[in-house]
Amino acid sequence: MLGHVDHGWRGAAAAEADAEAVRALGVRLGVPVALAPPPTACEPRTEAAARRHRYRMLAAQAHAHGLGVIATAHHAGDQAETMLMRLLRGSGPHGLQGIPARRPLQPGPVEVVRPLLQVEPEDLQAWLVERGFTWREDPSNRDPRYERVRARERLARRPAARRTLSALAVRVGERVAARTARPSPRTAACVMRRMRAGKSPAIISAGRLKARPSQAH
Repeated sequence: MLGHVDHGWRGAAAAEADAEAVRALGVRLGVPVALAPPPTACEPRTEAAARRHRYRMLAAQAHAHGLGVIATAHHAGDQAETMLMRLLRGSGPHGLQGIPARRPLQPGPVEVVRPLLQVEPEDLQAWLVERGFTWREDPSNRDPRYERVRARERLARRPAARRTLSALAVRVGERVAARTARPSPRTAACVMRRMRAGKSPAIISAGRLKARPSQAH
């Protein structure tokens, strides 16, 4: 099954075009499609609110159809952007694990899995083009008012750093799972200095990461 959530940000015409593209993909793949409406007008128009609405609707669709797993197409570029944003916020070891490859949604026994987290976006697009698939571009992905867009633009000038940050999320996750990290307030500043100097940021030991709360993705 394909699940699609309208966030109510793009206008009626664009929203209908998005939904029609998902319907067409469902026909091509031979699977049913579930469409979720936008949030109510009283909900704030923020990335965090959109994320909560998205997973709430996807979980409801999964429950309604007796499904226990939701797969998303987050890729290595998304992971690197998340890592950079969390470094700038001073996130601790759990935040610097990046986007988790899998996590449960509450309430209920539904799990989100992200099988493409280690796939580079260029490789993913090449795979789609080779097989004749198309995709929709969200104009907000180019709007510098959003923190993630600014992180994406920054990493676009440093492709090696993007790849390294994505790989770093995996290594931090492995180290954090193996032991409890000791705090270090210099982690984010150290990584940013190396990025500005054009050096690889992959110099962090999970044992030196600062212990601060992180935001679920």
